[in-house]
Amino acid sequence: MSSVSRHSTAEASLSAVGTSSIRPQPSQAERTADARKAFLSSFDVAAKEVDTDLQSRAKSIHSNAQSLTKQEKQLQDETKKLAKENQEMEKWLQKSQKKLAEFNDLMNFDLAGNGLEDSLEDLEAMLDIMEAKAKPGKDASRDLKGADKT
Repeated sequence: MSSVSRHSTAEASLSAVGTSSIRPQPSQAERTADARKAFLSSFDVAAKEVDTDLQSRAKSIHSNAQSLTKQEKQLQDETKKLAKENQEMEKWLQKSQKKLAEFNDLMNFDLAGNGLEDSLEDLEAMLDIMEAKAKPGKDASRDLKGADKT
């Protein structure tokens, strides 16, 4: 065997061994693309988890907003009812105060009437005395005593 043929045979055996056991290194662009795919994949999973959570929260907020709107309407309705009831009570109070004032006026008049009645009785008694003095033959002192009894 010649040296050239030995050299060719060695190269052929080396090239056969090199291709079967040694892989070519991926280029920088391929490594970057693979890393990007892995990052985007993990990011996509995390984003889906967050999205699911946020959608759940959004539904809850929307539901609570509807509930609050309903409660607000009920509160407004109840407030209107209370305002109406307050007006009715105010009218009733004013009527009651007016009737009470009328009753007090009547009581004051009655008390004044009792005093007036007493005064009229006194005047009547005085007139009886004066009439008795004006008529001759009657005992004025006896009439005075009788007038005091009435």
